[in-house]
Amino acid sequence: MSSITGEKAVISRFLSKVKITDSGCWNWKDSLTFGYGHFWIKQKKYSSHRWIYEYCYDSIPNEYAIHHKCENKKCCNPCHLEKVTSLEHKQKHIITYCKKGHEFNTENTYLWQNTRLCRICRTNNVYRYCKNNPEKVKASELKYHIIHRPKRIEYGRLYRLKNRQLINENQRRSRREKHVY
Repeated sequence: MSSITGEKAVISRFLSKVKITDSGCWNWKDSLTFGYGHFWIKQKKYSSHRWIYEYCYDSIPNEYAIHHKCENKKCCNPCHLEKVTSLEHKQKHIITYCKKGHEFNTENTYLWQNTRLCRICRTNNVYRYCKNNPEKVKASELKYHIIHRPKRIEYGRLYRLKNRQLINENQRRSRREKHVY
């Protein structure tokens, strides 16, 4: 058996494990590891997206990663893959919003065990826990979270709505005072 015949067999086996979707993604139908497809050639395990990239374009040096432009881990369409440095790849995957859609900014973010967490989600979780488990929470904490939290939020909204013009004027005045003419 020639190497060309063996190569055709590997490609046909590879393509038999792919399902082409309407979006153009080639979703891997076979086994997955952490969401990425993989398959074996001569008792060696390859990631499906890395293997097809190397087959279609060129080799991937150690300091480079393969980025899915379509953000679909199962996809192994060579047109959806690009070779980027590890730093570029990390920057493309920076998370700017929490799972609930709240923006990570300085006011809303805190660090816990080297992980960014959302203050709004944390407050909502504590509120929900206190409301659903009153027997496990001290009476003082329960009163604070059940009674005062909704009022604080509503009072804050009402205050901002009623006094928006006053707040804007105060902000403009403080900006003017900072600038010396």
